[in-house]
Amino acid sequence: MFSVHMLIMHHHAEVFQPRTNNEYLPAFLSAVTLVVQIIAREARSMKVCITTRGEGLTAEVDPTFGRAAYFLFVDTDTLGSDAPAVESVENVPGAHGAGVQAAQTVAEKGATVVITGSVGPNAYQGLAAAGIEIYTGATGTVEQALADFQAGKLTCSGGATGTRHGGGRGF
Repeated sequence: MFSVHMLIMHHHAEVFQPRTNNEYLPAFLSAVTLVVQIIAREARSMKVCITTRGEGLTAEVDPTFGRAAYFLFVDTDTLGSDAPAVESVENVPGAHGAGVQAAQTVAEKGATVVITGSVGPNAYQGLAAAGIEIYTGATGTVEQALADFQAGKLTCSGGATGTRHGGGRGF
C-alpha cells in the first residue's frame, strides 16, 4: 500500500508544479486530503459479527444467518489482547422475517462485517442496504472462522447463498 501512496504523491508532485506561489495549492491539498481519508478508512477498526450456536470464541459457527442461535460481535482491534471485546447476543427469530430481523439486529449493533455459513435473500438485502460486508462459507469455531477471515479464505458474498426458509420449515 505504501508504494501506491508514494505513486500518488509522486504523480501529484509532477502535476502540481506551481507557476506562481500557491497557484495549485488548493488542488494539491485536496489530493492529500483524499489520500489521508483512504488511509484512515483502511486503518479503522472492524466490528465483526459471527453467527454461532453458543457463546464465546470457542463456540461453533452456526451455518445459517437468519436463524442462528447467537450473534457474536468482536472488535478486531482487541483480538490479540488478553481481554478481547466480545459481545454475545441471542438471536430470537420470529415465525416470519427472521433474516430481516437478524439483519436489523446486526446493523443496530454497528457491525461492519458478517461471517456466517450462508445468508438468505432477505437477510442479504438488509445487510447490503446497511453497508455490511458478508462473508460466507465459515465452519468450525468462531476462532477458526476469524482466522479464515483474516487469511482471506472466506468468500465475500455478492448475493444470497442460502434459500428462503419459509418460517424455518424449508418451504
